[in-house]
Amino acid sequence: MTLALPLSACSSGAVPDTAGEAASPQEAVQEKRPSPEEPSPEAGPAEDALSYMEAVGAGISRETMEEGLVYAHPDHPAHGYLQQQADVFHANIVSGYLSEPDSVELRGEDIQICRSEGCTTFSDFTYVDGLLSDFRVNGNPISENFYPGSASDSRDGVSVSVASSYHSFQSNAFMAVLDVETDPDTGVSVTGSLHTGDDGTIADLDPFSGITGQDYFAPGAAGQVVFQYRDARPPGEIEVFLSCVEGCSDEVGFALPLG
Repeated sequence: MTLALPLSACSSGAVPDTAGEAASPQEAVQEKRPSPEEPSPEAGPAEDALSYMEAVGAGISRETMEEGLVYAHPDHPAHGYLQQQADVFHANIVSGYLSEPDSVELRGEDIQICRSEGCTTFSDFTYVDGLLSDFRVNGNPISENFYPGSASDSRDGVSVSVASSYHSFQSNAFMAVLDVETDPDTGVSVTGSLHTGDDGTIADLDPFSGITGQDYFAPGAAGQVVFQYRDARPPGEIEVFLSCVEGCSDEVGFALPLG
């Protein structure tokens, strides 16, 4: 049996004329819809930040403090602030500075954390998607004083990167947390650092707690060191000085911009 086909379908070289026809919905190019705007932080009660603040004042271990990160929005300063506090706390433990857990108390629309040297007031809490985004420490917003990780560099078998930095008005101190890693055949010791503000002001390390955390990195090691500067004007940049112990030149230096 021979199947009967329409002439247009079996004619050699026949091309359907679609001029002037409207494109089908499947062929039409969909206009790209604008992505929804990110939600803006909204003010909320201090009570909702209590679990986060209890982690800030935990004073047991870095891991215990990091448990509070689930209450902070990962894209906002509150998250980085708690991680930085946990890193600094761990660095103090490594250097032999031990402390007791802080007392955390809800006082109306504020939360107060007290330790042996005094109390700190946290206020003006804001939230994004139900997670803490920002707040003030003794009246100063952390969003204006916390700087997330920025620069990194590698040379002579050593890699360094800025994990975070924070300016504390209460203690007039600027702290920078650095991740350091050495190659399998390179060992270094941390010897010093300087901070230079955007206005050219140079700040030295605090004479008592200028370097905490891991100050020696054996070959193939990785860890963190914390620098604390007095009278610094952030963000600016920091210079880091390492002394070669094995497999590198006499001194290894880095200049790392912040902010």
